[in-house]
Amino acid sequence: MVLFAVEALWLIVFSRFPMIFDEAYHFELIQFFSHRLNPIVLHEPASLYNAGAVAHSPSILYYYVLGFPFRIFEQITMTLSAQVIFLRVLNLLCALGTLFLLRKILLLVRVPRALAQAVVVLFAFTPLYTTLSAQINYDNGMLLALCVTAYVALRFDLALRAKRMPFGLLTAVMVCCLLGSLVKYTFLPIGCAVFVTVAWRMLATWKDTPGGWPAALRTSFFAVSMRARMWCVAALVLAGSLFTFFYGYNLVVFHNPVPQCNQILSVKDCSNYAPWERDYTLEQAQLKDTKPHALDVISYTYVWLKTQVYQLYAGVGPATTRLIIPSGFYAVLATFTVLGAACCIAAGREVLKRWPAFKLLAGVSAAYLASLWARNFHDYLRFNQPVGVQGRYLLPVLMFVYAFAGVCAYQLYENSEHKHAVLQWLRPAAATIAIAAFVYFGGYVQYSSISSPVAMWQHMISSVTLKTLPY
Repeated sequence: MVLFAVEALWLIVFSRFPMIFDEAYHFELIQFFSHRLNPIVLHEPASLYNAGAVAHSPSILYYYVLGFPFRIFEQITMTLSAQVIFLRVLNLLCALGTLFLLRKILLLVRVPRALAQAVVVLFAFTPLYTTLSAQINYDNGMLLALCVTAYVALRFDLALRAKRMPFGLLTAVMVCCLLGSLVKYTFLPIGCAVFVTVAWRMLATWKDTPGGWPAALRTSFFAVSMRARMWCVAALVLAGSLFTFFYGYNLVVFHNPVPQCNQILSVKDCSNYAPWERDYTLEQAQLKDTKPHALDVISYTYVWLKTQVYQLYAGVGPATTRLIIPSGFYAVLATFTVLGAACCIAAGREVLKRWPAFKLLAGVSAAYLASLWARNFHDYLRFNQPVGVQGRYLLPVLMFVYAFAGVCAYQLYENSEHKHAVLQWLRPAAATIAIAAFVYFGGYVQYSSISSPVAMWQHMISSVTLKTLPY
């Protein structure tokens, strides 16, 4: 974690790849919410139309929370570069919290300590994650929310296996699912998967007991103190009310949990929002000149996965920047991918029996991955062009894929007759890989790549103007 923090801090201050991942967009929304005490936006000012339809947008919690420290820092300095660096540091703290909780999750499910640390290091030095952690982006908040939710859900699952139903943990699981969906709308399938898994485990645990799970829930509710009950109920009411207001209201009024910009604002107003303008232009062109889709489901899935993997491990800069990635790196990546897949096939079933907690993580990953692919494929059918396919959207799944592949490899190692010989070279090899990843991704790729001077964040940051209008 120390190497990761040093590398990310270096990127935060001296990065030549700034304002990627729509960083200026997120900065502006944090600035907007820093002038508000109420997270609910009913009337959007015209000065914010370039950020799309903020009113009734469910993805507000990241901006609202970061708005509080930002309003304090704003009183210290009005220097734009200092404010951006400050918010980047807060995002780095989110990334470090994600790594810390990922390790806690792996140790909770009884993964060997050395293996848990190796998985954390591998995920931390995934090229795109290192860059993302040094940027202002709500994906950092979503990854943190995912790890918090997974951690409390696994703790509750372990309690169920011991025939206990702690009301506080159940409340924490539900609140995390509700509030996580307000960090970013793509958290919805994760929250649904956790909720369904927990509900199914509750039914399975208490199905043979008198009164079933309702009786167990009633007992656990009255087992805690009155003050704890009040706090739990208050948290559920608050989280449930916010979730219902945004997603429930949107479903009833707009028939869409995440309404399109033109369902809230006019087409003219939405044209100020670049992503919506792109989609609108593509849709109009498709309506005028209907062409058959060049890719079927299988072909699209191949292109989709190839694009995602490239961006995860190579596309760590903006589209205008050409990065120097040696072909040998792809050979190493392909080798590790094939070996990881082989380990999962060989020991996957045995691992799920020995570490049943991975069933919950697998369910969450599958639900998220399926919803992500379905959304992207729907957009392809609508525009006849792949849009919104970005490698960073695979990060919520990638951390658990690394963990599962690592545990499968460990299981094969445990079953091996030559495991002591393997252990002799495994530790120095892991240390060498960690140091090489730090040097390579923290130095060579980021600073020896070919990039235009206009990509310097010191230049691009000037495009963001401090808002002095009353919000």
